[in-house]
Amino acid sequence: MELLPKDEFVQVHKSFAVAPKQIKSIEGNSIVLSAYKIPIGKMYKHNVSRLLN
Repeated sequence: MELLPKDEFVQVHKSFAVAPKQIKSIEGNSIVLSAYKIPIGKMYKHNVSRLLN
């Protein structure tokens, strides 16, 4: 995360960071990108909820 631009990526799991503009939808505890489904980690739910506001 230190190498990524902070205003362009958000960490959603200990192993995943995504660009909010690439998110197609949020389904339960997963984020859907065009070709991938990324899990949302328990510790990072607050990051995802910030995206929804």
